[in-house]
Amino acid sequence: MIRLGMYSEQFSKEYLEVVRKKVSKELQDKILKSCMIYMPKDFFDTNEDEFEQLILAEFPKLKKAYEYINANTHSKMEYECFSCNNNKKTYNDMHNEYVDKYTKVSQSEYDGKKMSVRMVEELDLTICPYCNREYINSRDEDCAGAQLDHIYNKSTYPIFSLCLYNLVPVCGNCNRIKSSKKCDFASPFDLDIDFDNGLKFSLLTDGDDITRIQIVVNEDCKKLKNNISEMKIENSYQIHRKDVLELQKKLKQYSDTQLQEMFKITNIPAIQIKEMIFGPKIDSNIMKNKTLGRMLHDLQEIYKIFEFLVG
Repeated sequence: MIRLGMYSEQFSKEYLEVVRKKVSKELQDKILKSCMIYMPKDFFDTNEDEFEQLILAEFPKLKKAYEYINANTHSKMEYECFSCNNNKKTYNDMHNEYVDKYTKVSQSEYDGKKMSVRMVEELDLTICPYCNREYINSRDEDCAGAQLDHIYNKSTYPIFSLCLYNLVPVCGNCNRIKSSKKCDFASPFDLDIDFDNGLKFSLLTDGDDITRIQIVVNEDCKKLKNNISEMKIENSYQIHRKDVLELQKKLKQYSDTQLQEMFKITNIPAIQIKEMIFGPKIDSNIMKNKTLGRMLHDLQEIYKIFEFLVG
């Protein structure tokens, strides 16, 4: 997993504009009146546009509301949002109409581009932030490569179904596997999670043979553990043993002595020589746009590829 930054103020305004076009003023008012019953009292500043505050709430604010609802008002939320017919819980009419607007918003176009396409571009993304394996960039302006996942699933929390920072552009596989599972997942927008040190790739070996690629999550990052286990992320990486073996092969082929000779002959800076052989030195920015970037970053540390530079 990788951290995502913030949307620009301009994009946020444009997203809000699209939502307002799809959700009538009457429905906006009804939803706001209903959610006041179970949302935290300090969520809304009554001197500001309350619907805008809901739709554009940054993730820390959404997270606080989510935790408050679960701890204090979950039954009130269910009473406000759902009906029970023949022992089956469904949205009531108002919330069914509201949640239905999500599809219309996500598929809408602004300046000829689909919303999900614009979100990926705004976040400067190429790779799925959950698995860091699959490309989510679009093939055309109206052909989205990403799907939008609800961190707080709309089947349980319809109030968050249109919130900008509850939507994460991801690959189809991660979105399908995560689906509407009930456990808590880590959001790439969560500022409280240490994505750099919260998880690390390592290798289980039998002699010189790699038996498994392992993803180790810190004990205090329970939500990250849910992402890895529930979305089968570690399983998906086992096919990349061949990439690790290829890296090991290069390490054997290019000893420090050989690298020193290459530096003397070419006078090319050492880091450039290593990047030509082993690929670029991976940092958090590169991870967003390079498939397997998180794994390659950790392997570079394991093998100390850029720790000692010749010349």
